[in-house]
Amino acid sequence: IEVYPKTTAVLVRHHGIYVWGDSWISAKTQAECYHYLFDAAIKLHHLGLDWSTPDHGPTQNVKGFSSINSMIKRVATKAGTVDSNFKLQPYPRCVVLYIEGTTTPISFVTDVHFPYARDNVGRHLSATYNSAETQDDIKLLRSQVEDDLKQGVLGAVPIPSEDAGKEEVIASLVANVEAMIKADRKIIALKQLQGHIWLLGIVSQ
Repeated sequence: IEVYPKTTAVLVRHHGIYVWGDSWISAKTQAECYHYLFDAAIKLHHLGLDWSTPDHGPTQNVKGFSSINSMIKRVATKAGTVDSNFKLQPYPRCVVLYIEGTTTPISFVTDVHFPYARDNVGRHLSATYNSAETQDDIKLLRSQVEDDLKQGVLGAVPIPSEDAGKEEVIASLVANVEAMIKADRKIIALKQLQGHIWLLGIVSQ
């Protein structure tokens, strides 16, 4: 810590890793990032790749080749391409476009995104009720609420049939969605609706 005063974690032998931050959200973000990096390092090691270098080359020299050129050619065919310095460049298996908390603070999500979705559920459903997208959202919510009612989930209320009228259906949907958000539930039905509310909010600005 003395050498790296800006560090946000320390690994204590036989104890574990200790992570901290200016707030619990900051500490949580740091912990998630470290978890991702450690997991990636372990997976690279299992693949026989050096996690400690940017090019992630093989951790051991390949044996059984008559020349460096033949070695490069055969290894490249199996693992990737070779650059001008004869370093093996593995083919990318995935592209990370976003890690939560790195491009936008998590506090923005909790303080802005979630409240916006909660406060605009009714308005969004009323404005887009007849669209195929919103009908699909309602279908998912109906299925989720049916399961919640069977399991006795707190805050779940029955959603009336379409015959009951648009306003009654929306009122019950709003009640269920607000309960889901309050409980911080990680379910597809809620996340899909929230995404559509945010998207419409961005487009309409």
